[in-house]
Amino acid sequence: MEHLPSALVKKLPEGLRVVTGLVDRGVSRLAAGRKAGSALGLVPLAEIGVPRLSAFDREASWSF
Repeated sequence: MEHLPSALVKKLPEGLRVVTGLVDRGVSRLAAGRKAGSALGLVPLAEIGVPRLSAFDREASWSF
């Protein structure tokens, strides 16, 4: 996944631990984190090869 939608993060219980594949600039990494308040922090741990879940792609945006 590239990101978790905020609507989904709101539904997660406080203190929940999450382990997922995180895609950052085309590289997939194993990431772990915990929900605190209204935020979910993820820390990349190791590069891995996992299939991309297109439902969690970031919306395309324009930038320099």
